[in-house]
Amino acid sequence: MAGSGAYSFTDNVLSMIVGLVIIAALELNAIFGKVDYIKITTVNGVIHGGIILTIVLYLVADLL
Repeated sequence: MAGSGAYSFTDNVLSMIVGLVIIAALELNAIFGKVDYIKITTVNGVIHGGIILTIVLYLVADLL
């Protein structure tokens, strides 16, 4: 039966919107924010930040 998948179109749109809001907030923070309290000035900090962002976006896509 066509269209009887586990996820509906609205679920995909909702998770995409939440993901885009998270990415937009990170971009705005990169443009206007300070990096004093987040140690992204080192390679190690960037790698850990990327891993955390990947986990958060995966959970948003999976749970919504």
